[in-house]
Amino acid sequence: MGGCFQELNTNKDQKWLDSIVKKRYCTDVPFLVLLCAVLSVPVLFLYKSIAAGVNLDYLLKGVDYEGRLCDEDNPDGSYGVLPDIRNFQVMVCVHDCDQTLNDTRFLWNYKTRPLVKRFCIPDIQWIREIGLVADDMWDEYSQHGLDVARAVQRLFADVLNMKEVIIGCCCFSVVISFAYGYFIGKMGRCLVWTAIVFSIIAGALISAGLIITSDFVKGYGFPRLSTCVYALGVICAIFTTLMFFACIFLRSQINLAIELLKQTSLALTELTSLFLIPMYTLILAIVYLFFWFTTLIYMLAVWDEKIEPVPGSPDAAEEGWLCPGPGVVVNGINCLRPQDLLYNPNLLECCSSVALDKPEKCCTSLYKTLKVVSYTNLHLNNVTRSMLLLHGFILLWFIQFLIYWTYMILCGAFSEWYFAAWKDTDHRKKLRSDTESGAMSTKPVWSAFWRATRYHMGTIAMGALIIAIIQFIQYVLMYLETQCSKDDAGAITKVVLKCVICCLRVLECIFDRVSKNGFIVCSITGLPFCISSWRAIRLMCSNIMRTAALTMVSKYIEILGQICIMSFSTALCVFILQHYYKADTLSVLMPMAVILDGLSSGN
Repeated sequence: MGGCFQELNTNKDQKWLDSIVKKRYCTDVPFLVLLCAVLSVPVLFLYKSIAAGVNLDYLLKGVDYEGRLCDEDNPDGSYGVLPDIRNFQVMVCVHDCDQTLNDTRFLWNYKTRPLVKRFCIPDIQWIREIGLVADDMWDEYSQHGLDVARAVQRLFADVLNMKEVIIGCCCFSVVISFAYGYFIGKMGRCLVWTAIVFSIIAGALISAGLIITSDFVKGYGFPRLSTCVYALGVICAIFTTLMFFACIFLRSQINLAIELLKQTSLALTELTSLFLIPMYTLILAIVYLFFWFTTLIYMLAVWDEKIEPVPGSPDAAEEGWLCPGPGVVVNGINCLRPQDLLYNPNLLECCSSVALDKPEKCCTSLYKTLKVVSYTNLHLNNVTRSMLLLHGFILLWFIQFLIYWTYMILCGAFSEWYFAAWKDTDHRKKLRSDTESGAMSTKPVWSAFWRATRYHMGTIAMGALIIAIIQFIQYVLMYLETQCSKDDAGAITKVVLKCVICCLRVLECIFDRVSKNGFIVCSITGLPFCISSWRAIRLMCSNIMRTAALTMVSKYIEILGQICIMSFSTALCVFILQHYYKADTLSVLMPMAVILDGLSSGN
């Protein structure tokens, strides 16, 4: 079954980096079984929910304080609305949204507007206007706000109108990426060394600029800031010097790393179908996300009824009083009509800060307006809450599984190309054959897909499980951080949580790197996760200089590629918009931002 520490199809004296192992066995099978078992839990939950006839209307429609749906069969109406906009747990049903202006069940009759023909939501514009009706500056502020809103709407309209140009530029970026890869294969050495020289020169100039600037800052009377700027310049100079000497002593390793990158560029010209693998992964991810959200909806539709006291009732923990205020009419008291003082003697004291001292006289609550002592609260039970946590963890695990599965296929295809014999003396093409020894298979990408899917799904599941556990702990701590109070104890807790989250992110980065290197070894040898990762670590430690040089060169190539692809694609988009769509666009900034964001995410 391929245990974690079991070395299959190998021995200690055999060289394991000379060819792709063809005869393989299933590795880390228990983790694949565990993944399948975990994935089956939401399927069973969804099946049982559908079989039990879970009513999604309780999630998609309003439910009043008596636990009744706000639909056509409800005598109070089919629209759900809050009688107290401060309390989201108590809802009543109305026939239409105009009824909220005179319904006696409301603490304060406010104006609403319909939402998807099922709810009545507060008309925020109306609420703001009645509260600031005497403020002349409010109209001016509102007009500016409307102008900004119109500008934002126009900017997003530019994106929709120019969608063909944006999609075309994104496709052009794919062409640029291929051209960049070809350019790396031809002039990689010149490009990398030029970038390194410019980086060292830029570092020296920045260091000198910071040190010189510190004298000017000190002359303006900022000695502490001057010290910080000077120290920053010295640190930058130290790093630049270290980088200079590192490039001198590691020049042979850097040249070797450049040659490896040139080989990678050459491999991409023969493994063109490799670019389709991420698309297949994306389709699988979209299908699973659709199933995941469907299951989530059914989970949220499983409620338990709980009878709780209405705010303001004798058994309620909170009183929930609402007192009159500017624009808030309570018990017929309108604080914006001082001329009613003679007709309503309570106006003066109920519109002041002492209103809460006499709540029975001035204020109201849901207990007084609904005339009930309890309401039905629909809430998630403990089993459903646990299922939601498990459901979130499954999403993290499966998405990471898809990412690593794609990575394993890429590793297998590149490894097979790397160990194959050359077809010609020019070293431009690899020999392809399904029978000849030392040759690459006729369909290397399909072969890599078969090996990863047939034999190493358990290994991929194990690596993905480690990352998913770390990510899940991070998200739980981030949630706890949002729940911390703003007092001193809460601030200390937030600092501790941020430190722990930072450590977990570092741990995630380390395990991600170890797992990916292990997948490379696994794609070559067919060994389980632990042995592959251990061998990858030993190989990297024994070639630490080459690893550092390769990492540095790869980072340079990656950054330069991102700059080139985004610059050329965005420049093309701006040129087309300025010369052919100038009259139809408010500004090219929004389309540019969309393209840059999409390309940076893709990179």
